Amino acid sequence: MVFLIIIVTCVLSFTGFSNSSFFEKYQFNPYKISRHNEYIRWISGGFLHADQMHLFFNMLTLYFTADFLETMFKPSEIIVFYVVAIAVASIPDFIKNKKNPYYAAIGASGAVSAALFSLLLFNPWGIVYVFMIIPLPFILFSILYLYYSYYMSKKNYDNIGHLAHLTGAIFGIVVVAIKFPGSIPNFFVSLLNPPLLAQMFGY
Repeated sequence: MVFLIIIVTCVLSFTGFSNSSFFEKYQFNPYKISRHNEYIRWISGGFLHADQMHLFFNMLTLYFTADFLETMFKPSEIIVFYVVAIAVASIPDFIKNKKNPYYAAIGASGAVSAALFSLLLFNPWGIVYVFMIIPLPFILFSILYLYYSYYMSKKNYDNIGHLAHLTGAIFGIVVVAIKFPGSIPNFFVSLLNPPLLAQMFGY
């Protein structure tokens, strides 16, 4: 089911790359959603991307979560989780920009953050490769990622949806905590018993 999401996202994103009217019609635009009831944009914007690099990194990250998601969730649950994650991750930006006709956003980053952070409670000491090069324990990466997303969302230095990243990540953790309540005490037990560095990095 994860691969189906990746395929659909790639098809719609590449359509948007070559068709500007399609891209404009389906990008996330809080003003048009609020004023014209174009609610499809709330979901469809999560299947569009700015460019091929943006698409590649989002889909690569989602691909790495596939085994976990397909083990822990039913196929229908994966679809629901992903689509709801797109919607939930966009709520803060909708509230913030619903009166701004010039604001628009695209990308699966909020939902991908939800998928990635759904792993956290089960494996806080797993290794995440930042930029596919720098190895970091998942718990350390999570703290840095959440802080950075919060900080950048306040500063508005760029056009990246940091608030959606933050909201999506929190959503992923909350969903797992609700669906698998036993994951919470197991998380703290694992957190207080870190593996040796050699074990952590697979040596």
